[in-house]
Amino acid sequence: MKQNKTPWDIYVDESKRSPRRLGFLVVPNSASFMHRLWKCRTNHGITCNREIHWNDPSMDTLHVCTRWIDEVFRFKGVKFCLLPWLVTQSKQSIIINFIDKLCQAKRSKPPHNMVMFLDFDTEHSKFNIQNHIREVANIARCYHLDSKNNDCIQCCDMLMNASERIAVEPTLRFEFNTLQEKLTSENRLKDSEVKKYLAGYLGLKIDTKSKKIYDLCRK
Repeated sequence: MKQNKTPWDIYVDESKRSPRRLGFLVVPNSASFMHRLWKCRTNHGITCNREIHWNDPSMDTLHVCTRWIDEVFRFKGVKFCLLPWLVTQSKQSIIINFIDKLCQAKRSKPPHNMVMFLDFDTEHSKFNIQNHIREVANIARCYHLDSKNNDCIQCCDMLMNASERIAVEPTLRFEFNTLQEKLTSENRLKDSEVKKYLAGYLGLKIDTKSKKIYDLCRK
């Protein structure tokens, strides 16, 4: 049986701190989208080659992150989803369930023309969950990648943590203008303020274009 024509790449990152979460960045044309993310790294002729990681915020990466958020809302077909990861659930079970619901929403029939990319962690060295996900979900391929070498997984990490932060602190939307004024006047924010700035920036985007950040469990 031939696979469905429309290809989908899904990048998955995780947050193991309580409450645990899994983030899913769904991309219909991965190569084109990744190229756009790379172009976002250049600012006034200077290219940022640092890994974009939420736990290591800085002014060096702030412009990259805001441009990445813009690309997520601009690029046709790209969506992001954040799901809880309960202690009673395995990572692969959540991922397989996500694929099932996504395929239902896309009206895709097996075998599904989807490729999963998982951020590598110690679990992958203990269990071959890639093959398990590929076989059970009936998708084309499933890989694990080092996030340091993949902008899409880094983007997923940023979206996951910014989404979680704005959900916990929705008032960051209102603090954004103050932080923007400080950035404009002083040309710098503290590292802790960078996280608030990004969460507020994402929150304002969600308010105007909420369909990009969605919960498949409600569909």
